[in-house]
Amino acid sequence: MPVAGPEQYAEMLDRALAGAYAFPAVNVTSSQTLNGTLRGFAEARSDGIVQVTVGGARYLGGGDALAGARAFAAMARELEAPLGVLVGVHTDHAPPEAVDGF
Repeated sequence: MPVAGPEQYAEMLDRALAGAYAFPAVNVTSSQTLNGTLRGFAEARSDGIVQVTVGGARYLGGGDALAGARAFAAMARELEAPLGVLVGVHTDHAPPEAVDGF
């Protein structure tokens, strides 16, 4: 399954609300933590959410948080495709001063 687009992500959240359950949401900080998180979702046969903070994205992007966030999203798309679970990717805890550039 691909990384969830906006409509699929909304459906995931609506399904969880209707079923009174939550999805695991994991902050990732590197390709290693992304790989481990995606494999964990696949092994549990659970859809889930991958989150990246401004700091984590800045680290991956060599100082450029936006480039790092895009890289995380691209890696998630590539790595998640064969796993058979749906993964939402979003930023987490963006402070107000980082919102416009992130």
